[in-house]
Amino acid sequence: MLGVSCLVKNTDLRENLNELVEYLAYARLSKNQNAGIADIYNDIRSSGIEVDLQTVGFIYNDVLPKNIE
Repeated sequence: MLGVSCLVKNTDLRENLNELVEYLAYARLSKNQNAGIADIYNDIRSSGIEVDLQTVGFIYNDVLPKNIE
């Protein structure tokens, strides 16, 4: 399972996860669905990507505006 410390060493992976978190959040919002951290995390995990919630939360807070719900 990937963690935040892994992302520091692998910037390509970080960029890909950043883009994925951002895409999933805006895709959910465009369908009037919740786009919270837990929702994005569940989408990522259900797609088969093994990453921890702390990492998704870190990226979520880094790439999205603070007023997304």
